Amino acid sequence: MSEPETLIRTVLASDRLVRVGHRGAAALAPENTLDALGAALEAGVDMVEFDVVRGPGGALMLAHDVASVTGESPTLDAALGFLGRDASRGVAVDLDLKVEGVERELVEALRRFEFLERT
Repeated sequence: MSEPETLIRTVLASDRLVRVGHRGAAALAPENTLDALGAALEAGVDMVEFDVVRGPGGALMLAHDVASVTGESPTLDAALGFLGRDASRGVAVDLDLKVEGVERELVEALRRFEFLERT
């Protein structure tokens, strides 16, 4: 069992609160951006939640909906790469998938960045 999976099981079996950064750390930086993900990590969260849509160019991107995609909206690959740079933190991810039919593509991205056991 991997360390993050062990962390999740331990947390769920204990009285300890799970610290989740919603849309990264939307109270500290624009939601669903790398800045928000970084702020969540700096705050010491156990898990970071973010929204995933198919962007106008076809890539999976972080945004609450297609209309909220901006120049600051990272691709899913960029976000997972950013979160995976410091694997020692062992942060888990909670993806709020806002579009259907991209499950295989999503799993492939999670596998590429070694997040399958942390999702």
